[in-house]
Formats: sequence, C-alpha cells, structure tokens
Amino acid sequence: MAIIGMLPDLLRQKIGTGLLSEGLRYAAQYNSRDLLEQGAGFAQRRAVQAEDVVVIEQAYLTKPPTAARFEAHRRYYDIQYLIGGEERMYVRPVDQRHRLETAYDEENDCMFFQTTAADFACATCFVLQPGMAAIFAPSDAHAPGIQRERACLVHKIVVKVRGV
Repeated sequence: MAIIGMLPDLLRQKIGTGLLSEGLRYAAQYNSRDLLEQGAGFAQRRAVQAEDVVVIEQAYLTKPPTAARFEAHRRYYDIQYLIGGEERMYVRPVDQRHRLETAYDEENDCMFFQTTAADFACATCFVLQPGMAAIFAPSDAHAPGIQRERACLVHKIVVKVRGV
C-alpha cells in the first residue's frame, strides 16, 4: 500500500533503501523555482541516474473525479512530491477486478484501468499538500490529480525509481 507523509518525515524514518532512498533525497533537494513559474500543461521528463531514477516535472489543473482514471506501473515506483497547490488522490491494490482501459505501455511503464464510482468507493482517499509525498509501488493502482472543491493549479515532480 502507498506510503504518504511530509517528505522530511519520510526521510527521517528511512523509508526505503537503495534507489528508493536516492529518489526521496532527490525530491528533498529539488530546486522548484523554475517549475513554480510554469503554467498548466507543462511536463518535462529527464533522467537523473540513467533509467534507474527519472524525474517528471509537471504543472496542471486538477480534474473532477469523473475525469480521473486509476493507473499502475510494472517496473517503477512513483514518488509523487507536491510543490504547489493541492490534489486529492486515491489508491487501491491492483487486482483482477481492474479491467484495463489501455494495454500496458512498456515504453512509458504505464497502464490505465476502466474507472467507475465503485472503484473510488473501494479505494483509500487522501489529500496531498505542498511538502508531502506519496510513494506508490507497482502493486498500487492510483488515481492522482483530482480536485477537492474546484480545480487548482498543481506543481509537482514524480520521481520514478526502478524497482524491478
């Protein structure tokens, strides 16, 4: 199941070892000045450590739950670190009840699931605020980027850490 908390707390608790620990340290040292200047629709991907640790910088508007989809990965853990704004997220284990909406994309290590109101009812919901991070394992189906009361501009980085 996902691990959620303030990034400094996750570092103090020594969550993860090896590449996962390295990904958390990268997020903690990330200089967000340039990202905070970006408007909705910005996305940039770059390797931090070959293909073992990759960062995706993002700025976007949160969406209503009806526009959200659960996603999961096979090779990478996600460390989603929120820098600005706030977003609601849902997480639940990947299981046979999930029906694929799109086939697994090996290049992007991502698959999307058909998502209904019942999927949200069976999931854990939390709100990510600036300074917080959520760590999703490949076994976690997660639906990020969801608005609370209304759309909000979010600035975040997703540090993808090879796990398999």
